Amino acid sequence: MYIHNSEPDSEACSMFYRSRTQTPKKCQLGEKLFMIHGLKAFPRKTKIFHSMLNYYSTQCVGQTMVNFTMHCFCSIGNLGSGSDYTTFLNRIGVPCLDTRYTYNTNKWKMSSYPLYHSVYETYHLMSNYIDPGFKYNQAVTRLWGEMARSLSDQLVLPMNVTDYAITIQAMHFNFISDYGPLIKMKKGNFTKRLDYLREAVDTVLNSAKAFEVKLQNLNRNNPLQVRMVNDQIIQLERGFIDPAGLPGRPLMRHLLFAPSSHNSYAGASFPGLVDSLFDIEKDPNPEKRWKLVEQQLAVMTFTLQSAASTLNDVVKFHT
Repeated sequence: MYIHNSEPDSEACSMFYRSRTQTPKKCQLGEKLFMIHGLKAFPRKTKIFHSMLNYYSTQCVGQTMVNFTMHCFCSIGNLGSGSDYTTFLNRIGVPCLDTRYTYNTNKWKMSSYPLYHSVYETYHLMSNYIDPGFKYNQAVTRLWGEMARSLSDQLVLPMNVTDYAITIQAMHFNFISDYGPLIKMKKGNFTKRLDYLREAVDTVLNSAKAFEVKLQNLNRNNPLQVRMVNDQIIQLERGFIDPAGLPGRPLMRHLLFAPSSHNSYAGASFPGLVDSLFDIEKDPNPEKRWKLVEQQLAVMTFTLQSAASTLNDVVKFHT
């Protein structure tokens, strides 16, 4: 957290987007949180109040995520590695969220502030220079507390599966933009396999939309129905865990959001496919790599279809 030119920053699994960044008009954790819960100790005209409120009411409106214009979210990065949530997300499929105040990344073009993880990063530095009075620390702590309360108190988990499906659509859009021409140049059935991948991506979105309709008609007085939909929400993330792991990385099991093999602090979309295609034209044995690409296309297509099925009613599973 940094006092000068500070701004909120988040990385999260897609189902947490709405819980974290809805605009004040619709938000459970936006203006209501910071006017009623988060800023009781702060005057309405303080820098902290306005930085948080502007984050929800200005930055979150009209922006697109990962260059995809189908749906608007506040700009939230993918979770990478290098933190405590890595095992939860990438090995067992638990949705995670990381939120904080950080320096103005538009003004300061650097990966981290210079004293990060150094012997000079001390209580004295924090209390006297970075956050005197610990006002930013308090604001973020209250946000965390309200999100925890919301997750534990609400009857149906406040996690949006349609946002997850739209994120997958965005990832597919960017993947095809980056690697589609290269794959289509390859002889064989690769073009057909790309069609299968697109159909699987669409299946996830259709299943998510149907699930949201079911939530609207949910009998919230029926504990079995409530338990069923909560289990389905939880299982969606776990549906992308492959026990075999990614090629060459058996401990990285999430097929959508595992950290990049070239930058462990950054998340990679479709990491198995991206890693198998990375610099493939420079590989001394490209045919071996293309077989891996073919395998990863099949794995990703199957996994998308399988994950989509977690949102379907069990009695309609075979229809």
